[in-house]
Amino acid sequence: MQNIVAPQGTAFTEQHARIIKRYVDEVVLCFDSDEAGQNAAVRSLDHLLASGLAVRVAVVPAPHDPDSFIKANGGEAFRQLVENAEGFFDYYLNRLCKLDDANSDKGRNTILQGMAEAVHKTGNNVLVDKYAQKTALRWAFRLKPCAPNSQKFGVRSPESGVRKMKIQRQSSRKPKRRAQARRNSGC
Repeated sequence: MQNIVAPQGTAFTEQHARIIKRYVDEVVLCFDSDEAGQNAAVRSLDHLLASGLAVRVAVVPAPHDPDSFIKANGGEAFRQLVENAEGFFDYYLNRLCKLDDANSDKGRNTILQGMAEAVHKTGNNVLVDKYAQKTALRWAFRLKPCAPNSQKFGVRSPESGVRKMKIQRQSSRKPKRRAQARRNSGC
């Protein structure tokens, strides 16, 4: 493997990210599998995004850290783990869903807020929309940006205040003629 950085004590700084950006455009994070290591992966996002780096996360299975995983499974297994690393926001959505009860309103709200805060840091509207859809689809919701009768869900963005997303429960019924006309209007 090439271009490996091991921040000591999971302390990844803005200076580390700027130096890394000189050499690569994408970073694959691989911290310890324990809670502290996974929290370090999440904390490093701000610095990496600020440097303009794409971020993926490779998660070593418990109870390993990267070193013990390589010793137990070999370098090729670790290389596969890194190659198959998922995008940061996919990783983060899965992590939030494991940490919070996605079956409760409070848990869903925590997950939605966490995803919204993280993805808004990119400043990329395409990513914001993509992960708003992915998050909503976890609970069979469909985002309807132009549907006037949808329930509004406000998500706080650090830069722009409150971003409104309209969420509507998907149903198996066919859409009414009026709803069909709205869809055809470009919304």
